[in-house]
Amino acid sequence: MPRVFINPKTDFAFKKIFGFKHSQDILISFLNAILYNERDTIQSVEILFGTRKSLRCPYWVSILC
Repeated sequence: MPRVFINPKTDFAFKKIFGFKHSQDILISFLNAILYNERDTIQSVEILFGTRKSLRCPYWVSILC
């Protein structure tokens, strides 16, 4: 059976990969690579959890830098 991977470009997958406290280092590295040409501009992030009434995604995550 072939392996099936989640597409990280979707909102749901991005939140699953980067939206947790244990993945903060990966998120910081990713944001610095994308936004600041791999310079260590972002030193910390705060991940806020909330709820949104939606059939597609029952929660939302805000990432503050």
